Amino acid sequence: MKHHTQHMHRPSGQQGVALFTALMLLLIITILGISSVRTGVMEAQMSTNEELRIAAFETAESILDAVVSNPANTQVVGDVGRKICTTNWPTTCDTGGTIVIPPVLVNTVTDAGQLMANVVRLAPAVGPAPPGYSVIKYQSATFRAHARYDGTPTGQGKTEVLEGIIVAFPKSL
Repeated sequence: MKHHTQHMHRPSGQQGVALFTALMLLLIITILGISSVRTGVMEAQMSTNEELRIAAFETAESILDAVVSNPANTQVVGDVGRKICTTNWPTTCDTGGTIVIPPVLVNTVTDAGQLMANVVRLAPAVGPAPPGYSVIKYQSATFRAHARYDGTPTGQGKTEVLEGIIVAFPKSL
């Protein structure tokens, strides 16, 4: 009887190369997957921050619009440099005038202390009429309005808006 013995011969130079190649490909795919997840999380955080920044800016602009729409906040009587503010403005303001932010706007945020504004009368005390007004009948006064919204204590954005205002008023005869 003949016994057949089979021997498996490994080709030289290919000992475990397929396994090593598969593991390297798996490692590369894993690194790419982790990188993609990190990128997605970062992009979500960036878009959330941008949303909060825009919301804060719109709130500050709403404050400013509410302040300048009230004629009592841009009175043409008084000296250059006269500054009126909300009660929570961090620096000193002139007495005889306080800006009140409308309750409908205060109710849109969680903490009314986050809303601040001031209006300052600028030089010259009286200027020429703005474009579109009769130079003979009107003159103007200029103001700087400043609104600040800080929503950082509640995880919102923080911003400030400055705006120049020209108020036309009739010349006294």
